[in-house]
Amino acid sequence: TGTDNAISGCIGMTTVPNTCNANQSTPYMTWAQLQALQAAGWEIGSHTVDHVCLASSALTDPADCANPAPLTTAQLDAELANSQSAMAANGIVTTDFAPPYGDYNNNVIAQIAKYYASMRQFKNAANNANVYPYSDYYLQDTTVLETTNTVASIETQINNAITNNQWLVLTLHDIETTPSKTPDNYQYGTAELAQIAAYVQAKQAAGLIQSVHVNQGLVTSPTNLLDRKSTRLNSSH
Repeated sequence: TGTDNAISGCIGMTTVPNTCNANQSTPYMTWAQLQALQAAGWEIGSHTVDHVCLASSALTDPADCANPAPLTTAQLDAELANSQSAMAANGIVTTDFAPPYGDYNNNVIAQIAKYYASMRQFKNAANNANVYPYSDYYLQDTTVLETTNTVASIETQINNAITNNQWLVLTLHDIETTPSKTPDNYQYGTAELAQIAAYVQAKQAAGLIQSVHVNQGLVTSPTNLLDRKSTRLNSSH
């Protein structure tokens, strides 16, 4: 199992073409399928309502952003809050968040902290170095791409995490039987993923590794800067 970050506004768009900002040429899961995934032990995280850029716009990043202007704080808040409430209305609990395109800034982080316990980065589009305080705000990950990350290289990272007693977060985007070899398409092969999953399963069976979701791996305390309770307590600072 893993953490699946779902776009609430695209759930149920099962035919193509559709109007989802993420990719109009791919079908999306139904609410029933997402509920079944949660029932099978997966964590469902939020990925906004509409998959818009939270900090940038089409003016600054035309390759990714559909929104012509940067979101206002009210629009940003709606993307975060309404995604979570739509999930809750369908029996799905979301406590963790992943921004579309890895697009964020300090204001985005502050708004995310109102609703979610963590933010998972993706390629770090805002160019914030992974040093304090940002190292406390988000989860550092490895973006797994076809041709860039062989199965052997991921197995090496798994072994290093075991040896050094470290976390390893593997982020996969599109999983395809015949994946694109262009890195910017963010695809990975079904067969390769199956090999990695089997490798993790073997290590877990041997008692060498523990595979957990984002919400299981977080330590909640007053020093967790994205912990919602501490954020509220420190909101005046």
